[in-house]
Amino acid sequence: MANYTEPFQAVLDYAYPKIQFNAYNSKENTLLLWLRKNAMHTVGGFGEYIRIPIQYGHTDDSTDMAANPYGTISTTAITDQDALKFQNAGFALPIVGSNYELEVKVGSDKNRIYDYWKSKTETRAKAAQRILAAGLFSNGGSTATDISGLLYHTDQDDLTYGGLTETSANTYGLYPVEDTSTTTITWGALINLIMDCSGDTEVLVTTKDIMGFIWTMRQAQERYEPAPAGKVFQDVGAEYINVSGRPLVWDHNCPAYHLFGLAANNGSGEQCIHYFQHRGWDLSAEKIADNTDTQEVRLGRIKWAGQLCFSRRDNQFAMTGITA
Repeated sequence: MANYTEPFQAVLDYAYPKIQFNAYNSKENTLLLWLRKNAMHTVGGFGEYIRIPIQYGHTDDSTDMAANPYGTISTTAITDQDALKFQNAGFALPIVGSNYELEVKVGSDKNRIYDYWKSKTETRAKAAQRILAAGLFSNGGSTATDISGLLYHTDQDDLTYGGLTETSANTYGLYPVEDTSTTTITWGALINLIMDCSGDTEVLVTTKDIMGFIWTMRQAQERYEPAPAGKVFQDVGAEYINVSGRPLVWDHNCPAYHLFGLAANNGSGEQCIHYFQHRGWDLSAEKIADNTDTQEVRLGRIKWAGQLCFSRRDNQFAMTGITA
């Protein structure tokens, strides 16, 4: 243990980088791992809402100047451009110690107090990691400050997305591919969905059971054949299967019966998935109150803020009814 005069602060100094490393390099949280490596990852300060400008259509107003050099140039304004608007999400978990000197302090044994705070902090750190990882698969939850996860971003039934009205006909780029009918997955069904998304799919994320079922479909050499985009999972020792050059991985938090196909860009460099982290709320640990002299209470917290946003959904897909 470092020779700190304040054991609680020693724990926070030790815990902060470890919390981040464990959360962002876990083979259980493969979606979070992939997002930080491949999505448009923005760390900064932002307010209540995150805005992503998009152009979701086109105009056909033009003048054939070659045929009519004296024609009038069209000045019709482009009206089909706007911005998606997502509310910033976040959470904070308290680290509370009450009467700890009576509970653990023997004389000036700082090591014992350090162990007391370390246990409390690591318990909260694990909870924070799970809240974040699970939120990335959620449907947005019941409150505005919940994380908008993959269930929200790949749902065709919700007629609004990021504050805009969506339909398959008039909102280009905002209508995802969702397969609700497939129960027994086949290799052909998987490849068809990838092709329906213009072949841009970069990673497939599913449950451990479904991955195991797909594993049995592959020949031995195909299972272990490296995928060009699989290095991010190899680095942490996560298992994956090569699906036409795309890694298929399992995530501890993926909802049952689901498989997601994600594309971080549209194949021409346009970023489609945005993972935002608030600079000061990046699974950080801090002490926020110290009333030892009066109540023997010390209070800290672990906090995260940000959001998962998509600017295009037509090259993302979800299979939602897989039983085998």
